[in-house]
Amino acid sequence: MGRTPLALTVAAVTISTDVGFSQSRELPSFEVASVRMTSDNARVSRTLTDTRVDITASLNWVLFWAFRAQYYEFQISAPAWLSDAGVEIHATMPAGATVEQVPEMLQRLLAERFGLVVHREVRQTDGYELLVGPDGIKMREVAPLDELQKEFPPQFSSAGRRLSDTTTQTPDGTVRRIAIPGGGFIQVTSRTLWERSNVLEPGARGTHPKINATRMTMAELVPFLWETVDAPVVDKTGLTGVYQFTLELPRGTITERLARELTQRLGATASSSTPSGALSAVKAIESLGLKIERRRVPVEVVVVDKMSRTPTEN
Repeated sequence: MGRTPLALTVAAVTISTDVGFSQSRELPSFEVASVRMTSDNARVSRTLTDTRVDITASLNWVLFWAFRAQYYEFQISAPAWLSDAGVEIHATMPAGATVEQVPEMLQRLLAERFGLVVHREVRQTDGYELLVGPDGIKMREVAPLDELQKEFPPQFSSAGRRLSDTTTQTPDGTVRRIAIPGGGFIQVTSRTLWERSNVLEPGARGTHPKINATRMTMAELVPFLWETVDAPVVDKTGLTGVYQFTLELPRGTITERLARELTQRLGATASSSTPSGALSAVKAIESLGLKIERRRVPVEVVVVDKMSRTPTEN
């Protein structure tokens, strides 16, 4: 697949897309919005309802949400200063608007207040394709089920503190996340339910992730593979259902890099990038009847061409 430019002119508050057809539409806007820069760029908070939007984050995070970036390292190309620029946004939704429209409203807000200009492009990069194996899937396909209101047993830390159970409205639907001991969590949506836990490795050298999927989609699985291998993973399975399975993955490349840096700072010898006894991601997913193959893969990127460091007045 060759390089396919996708033109997106946000400053004009319209989107023009050229992918076999031409289309322009005006972006929706908030009824009223307040934008204020802050010195706290580390705090990340987002509350969305059908009447209000309240966000505290770096401008980089706001860009991720505005353009629905699924994995920030590969889908947003922006100046480094955006990560250091904290911002507070408080906005009122217009009558009849829904949470699903918030990303487009944020795009318009960034264009009007920061002069944001971006374009989309598809870049070819080294990566992997996730495919169905030669003998077919070994996962059990199950029916979607909405258990957002289900009563789950309360979870407690080793110190006896009750762990969080939060429900968040997102542009892609309601997400409930229940923290569990050891740094893992249970995630519930209107269709799916799965648990991500941490498995202690022999010798207590660290942990690796385990996924216990009661109901999980391939779209939910792919981000874990991206974190585990050293390049983007593109879903080419064609599987659109929800599936039941258990999967253990080796420690991700990001975790390994941080562990090596910490070990080196402490003056010790860095360990191998692959934990002892851990299966590779390639071998692990074969148990599900899937496979990943190294390929040149297309990754869509939102490129920031222009953006002011300070917003216009409210």
